[in-house]
Amino acid sequence: MSAVELGLALANSLRAQADGSEADSLRTAGDLGAWLARHPDGTGGVGEEVALRVGEFRDLRGAIRELLGAAVRREPLPPDAVARVNEASARVAHVVRLDVSGPSVPVAVEEQLSGSDAARALGAVARSAIELLGGPEREWVRVCSARGCGRFFVARRPDRAWCSTACGTRERVARHYARRKSGLSS
Repeated sequence: MSAVELGLALANSLRAQADGSEADSLRTAGDLGAWLARHPDGTGGVGEEVALRVGEFRDLRGAIRELLGAAVRREPLPPDAVARVNEASARVAHVVRLDVSGPSVPVAVEEQLSGSDAARALGAVARSAIELLGGPEREWVRVCSARGCGRFFVARRPDRAWCSTACGTRERVARHYARRKSGLSS
């Protein structure tokens, strides 16, 4: 998972359902622990202390969702949400170093210098959102147009309307079914 995708993954842990309700996959400390376990590269290890901070992760998620929504609508970023994301990022001092120890091309390695496990995980997610919203990919942020999805994603092509091939397939099948059904009822 790229650094940019970590912020999207947290934002997408709250999803719209086809019936208009929302499905929250971060309701409990256990839910957060499972989410962190699925994203170990960006968030570090999963510790009990981190999972118990579910409220802070949900607050950060809310701020990121506000920012992504503004980006989709091509509106200015809400200052309150910007402040909340910047605050989460600033909780941990970090540096990026160039690692040339391997035989191939040098790579950038981020080192987090201080902070609790929870602060490091929150900071990593916040920096992911900052990288996306502060970079050229911001122009490509979209909301999946598949019914019942509503996930945020980065459209790497101008004609991309769905977050995944599964959503695209589901929409194409639904349209095909609707055409067949309307053709039979005529």
